[in-house]
Amino acid sequence: MSEKENKSNILLTIIVIQLFIIIGLVSYNTFWCINIYKKETTEIIADNKSSDKNNEWEYEDIRVLVIDDKRCNDCFTDDIVFQLTTFDFLSMDNIEIVDFSDEWIAEYLKDNKINYLPAFIFNTNKVPDQELSQFLQPINSWEFSLNIWANFNPFEERSERWFPILEDWVLDQIKEISYIDWNKDAEITWIEYSDFGCTFCLKMHNEDKTPEKIKNIFWENLNIIFKHMPFRNTQVPPALECVWWLFGSEAYYSVLKEALNKRITTSNELVDIAVEKWFDAESLNKCISEWTYNDIINKHMELWQKIFNITWTPWNILINNITWEYVSLPWAYPASEFERVINSLMQ
Repeated sequence: MSEKENKSNILLTIIVIQLFIIIGLVSYNTFWCINIYKKETTEIIADNKSSDKNNEWEYEDIRVLVIDDKRCNDCFTDDIVFQLTTFDFLSMDNIEIVDFSDEWIAEYLKDNKINYLPAFIFNTNKVPDQELSQFLQPINSWEFSLNIWANFNPFEERSERWFPILEDWVLDQIKEISYIDWNKDAEITWIEYSDFGCTFCLKMHNEDKTPEKIKNIFWENLNIIFKHMPFRNTQVPPALECVWWLFGSEAYYSVLKEALNKRITTSNELVDIAVEKWFDAESLNKCISEWTYNDIINKHMELWQKIFNITWTPWNILINNITWEYVSLPWAYPASEFERVINSLMQ
């Protein structure tokens, strides 16, 4: 073999050895990187599992005390409890149900200024649902009361027929500051607390036509009072109050009916409706600009919320004007339910 060929073979051998070294290093680095990736991934998964576990423990720590009253036939407590258990973080294991008759409950309610049942007491407001958490109000015992659907006052005086009874001053004040539609001397009064921004309020009037149906059924035995509870729409109520101020109850209820039917949301739209039948726009706009009914409406809201614990709309109060017995119907119930309650209230 020539010297030249020998050098070529040596060079080739060196190149092959270097290639093996490079392949070995690449393989080692790849193996090392894969293991590092696996390790990091495993740690991330473990951390996530640990985080999930922590969340699970947090959820398990959420407790709800439900205070019911077996005397209440319209509290729908079981239905609300079922709705609560549809949340991922709540189950029946987290919920304890007690009755007002339990000896310690009355004192607990008084200490926490809870006057209406059913009551739903959470041990925390740190719940993973923002919509629910906004209804959790702090109470004196460092817990949180879910402020929905409570309309049964266990401390309230009741008749032999088990209806709550209004104090005489409440009924007098209702009549004094209200515009009554239909027969003022009727045995039954239906007070509807409503809001022009409330979908179910509009549905009750426009699609279900519940007030019309109930009027036709009870005729002279019923009158209706429409009260503003503007949680959403604050423009229309003061303008509607001006309609009453200028032309009285007949105009008020005529404009009200058309305003609900047209689903108006502004004072200008109400002016357009009112001037078609009753008076010129200048008089109404002057009243709206010079007279402020917002303060009056807010005072009325505060009063009715205190007396009837009104927390949303529509909220209906049906009163027997002879016995002062009454029933709360806090929702857009069908006409058949109003008919049932009115019949039970009538003597």
